[in-house]
Amino acid sequence: GKKFNKNLKKNSIINDSDINYSIGIFCNVRTDSKRLKNKALLKIYQNITCIEYLIQRLKYYLNKHQLPYKLIVCTTKRKVDDKISNIIKKNKIECFRGANEDVMKRMIDMSKKYKFDHVIRVTGDDLLVSSDHFKDAINYHLKKNSDYTLINGLPIGMSFEIIRINAVKTIHKLIKNKAYTEYITYFLDSENILNLETFHINKYKNFNIEQYSLTLDNFVDYENLYKIINKLNKKYKSKYLSSKIIISNLKLIKKNTYKVKRGRKQIDTSLLFN
Repeated sequence: GKKFNKNLKKNSIINDSDINYSIGIFCNVRTDSKRLKNKALLKIYQNITCIEYLIQRLKYYLNKHQLPYKLIVCTTKRKVDDKISNIIKKNKIECFRGANEDVMKRMIDMSKKYKFDHVIRVTGDDLLVSSDHFKDAINYHLKKNSDYTLINGLPIGMSFEIIRINAVKTIHKLIKNKAYTEYITYFLDSENILNLETFHINKYKNFNIEQYSLTLDNFVDYENLYKIINKLNKKYKSKYLSSKIIISNLKLIKKNTYKVKRGRKQIDTSLLFN
């Protein structure tokens, strides 16, 4: 069984924050992309590829905030993703290779191997994910006994999700068509089945964050990320920029060009009992 984080008084009400859960970071990345070919392998800063920059930035903030979350970068078993695997290992991070198309199964299998109870989900497209907000968001997620926690108040490309693995297992068994489980949000945000929460970050509300996107989806996104990373690193003499620095300098880049790949209506999210 799980150990408690502290000594509890008799008849105390227990929530997830009292339990010593194992928490990991599920960073999902792959090589193929129709809109921007091999985007994970593009150079973004000082001859460093996009995936390397993301990995190194995550490692930096985990160490800076002394967070005991194990980072696992996940990709497919396809030969085309061997390059990704090699880069990850070169950076001394563990690489998990799982199901080629079923991303949810990849997450479940990875969590089984590393015995994770909850994961922070980061996509390989989000080089500037707000890892400096991980700790507060995890504390909220556990305190609320949440199955799935969304983060509100960050630009596209800086947000993340926190997920209870048992909740993913429950939903995955019920999905009729597992071809689109990369769109995990569309399957998990069902209040009828799971305990959903939203963690609100209010400190950036005056920066018009809804007008900007920092995810890596197309060439304009790449230009934006290259510009903001290189200009701000030079200005602040810091390789791993904080969320505050990034968001306060959003005017450096072009406004939001992000288009949702597939809307909810285009995805078959039906479950066996629907």
